[in-house]
Amino acid sequence: MLPFASVVIINYNGKEYLQKCLNALQKTILPKHTEIVVVDDASTDGSAKMVQQKFPFAKLVVHKTNKGPTAARNTGAREVKGNDVLIFCDSDAVVEMSTIKELLILLEDRKDVALVGARVIPEGEEKMWWNFGYFPSFPREIVGFTLGWFMKRGIFAPLLRNIAQHFVLNYADYEKSREVDWVVEKCFAVRKDVFEKVGGFDEHFFMFMEGPDLCKRIKDLGWEIWYEVNAQVVALPHVTHPQKREQFFNESEEYYHKKHSFLMRVSPPLWRLLRKLKNVSYFRLTKIGSHIIQ
Repeated sequence: MLPFASVVIINYNGKEYLQKCLNALQKTILPKHTEIVVVDDASTDGSAKMVQQKFPFAKLVVHKTNKGPTAARNTGAREVKGNDVLIFCDSDAVVEMSTIKELLILLEDRKDVALVGARVIPEGEEKMWWNFGYFPSFPREIVGFTLGWFMKRGIFAPLLRNIAQHFVLNYADYEKSREVDWVVEKCFAVRKDVFEKVGGFDEHFFMFMEGPDLCKRIKDLGWEIWYEVNAQVVALPHVTHPQKREQFFNESEEYYHKKHSFLMRVSPPLWRLLRKLKNVSYFRLTKIGSHIIQ
């Protein structure tokens, strides 16, 4: 018997996408005991009213002010009734028929796994570059991105890819389930007791890096994090806070490394230098060698 599934959907001005998300959930294979909680993060596009009118089965929680996706997920986790598994979905995530079931099956089959993420595919594309990865480490990422830039479609490409994936996990095969360090926050399941034990999401992250931080704290307790290829999600092109995304990312990246990076604590100037080198190597890979990540 599958565990009680508490699905938490977060939304900010994504009315059109939220409707597609909830419509897809209604068509999926869900456990007998399932609840759905929608947290609207102070939208101004009528999202909350739409949920009330068209999806009365979902519990609606509305923030009076925009607190960000990290805080919205914590709000949803506090509002659920179930005690087994939390499933977090963004409002622009469209699950497939068996997505929820596959996430729950993995947690049931592997008692050493606390958190499992879905395979996220942007609409119209084949894969998401940052679907999973190793924990952030500038030296490792610089080497990995540089190797990626040198990859060509010739005879040495497979060898270079095999080497590079030891530095940047995103070069690895997306077609098989695997243990990873972290998964993207778009759609994932986590044991509720473990989530509560680590204190949930750290709300110092408004957005970005909150997933790797949560996974890091869970892995530090001895649990595993997995990517489940059979749990597929289509990511719709919804972007929030477009004017502040770069600012939020830079602030979150710096805060993450203050928490978890020895280098940042002992030598902030060296850390900032390595961040610049990492950004340069990543820019070269994605802009010049974009075929590498297809």
